[in-house]
Amino acid sequence: MRTLIAILIGVVVLLVVLVAATEINRRRQEDTLDGPRVFIWIWLGACIVDFWIGAFTGHRISVELGLHLIIFIVPAALAWFLSLGRRPKQS
Repeated sequence: MRTLIAILIGVVVLLVVLVAATEINRRRQEDTLDGPRVFIWIWLGACIVDFWIGAFTGHRISVELGLHLIIFIVPAALAWFLSLGRRPKQS
């Protein structure tokens, strides 16, 4: 259950970052801030901190690592997929 909640939190954070990046780009009248890439770095940091806390509290590192790979990969893959639609086509 904890894993599912963490993944849902990741998706919500992704949506917040996307909305914020879109608003910033609109105000600047540029398209320089890539929200999905920003999210992936933020989410990686959050997963590392959560992994560290879990390992520090006595959970087995192998279990924590497996869970955090899933917790990181699912929202990061969604962000990566969304960033593919934003890239300009190269000829």
